[in-house]
Amino acid sequence: MMGGGPSNANEFAPPLAKDQQCKLYILGAVHLVMMITLMIAFHGLLGLGELFNCIILMCGAYSMNFCCMIFYIIIMLNDIITYFSIVGMLIQNNDFAKCYKFNDFKNGCDSFSVTMLIVFFVFSIIASYIAFQAYRIFKAHSMGMLEGGLQVSGPLNQGGQMQRQRDDENDGGAYPYQA
Repeated sequence: MMGGGPSNANEFAPPLAKDQQCKLYILGAVHLVMMITLMIAFHGLLGLGELFNCIILMCGAYSMNFCCMIFYIIIMLNDIITYFSIVGMLIQNNDFAKCYKFNDFKNGCDSFSVTMLIVFFVFSIIASYIAFQAYRIFKAHSMGMLEGGLQVSGPLNQGGQMQRQRDDENDGGAYPYQA
């Protein structure tokens, strides 16, 4: 790179952050499979929006960006409320048992679709928890609170840019220049 910095910002990430990144990649793959299954169950109507959720998750995982994780958590909480409401309305209207007993395809109430809604409801809860754990680690990494990471906040160099030093190299000495 022209600035002399690392070619990949995740290169100096601590092992804890890289472990969370790996978990998010696995979660993204599972989310993609769940999205395809949801598209099959509802003929593309409900599952297409999940594609954008997968993209947000993978972008946040790749860049270790805690802001993307917050956005993904909010979307997953919205999914939790949505799927809970759908299943709750089926139970309230006494249609839940009918979906498993009669498989009424005309009204969109078949056992496969209802099962997928329940599975995606549980998946959304688990995904929110995993994303929150990643958010915590990525936020600590960006604040320079994890060992082995780069110290992001610190003195400015002569060009007015933040200096990136490893925590173990920071000896607490004088700034590169003093105004």
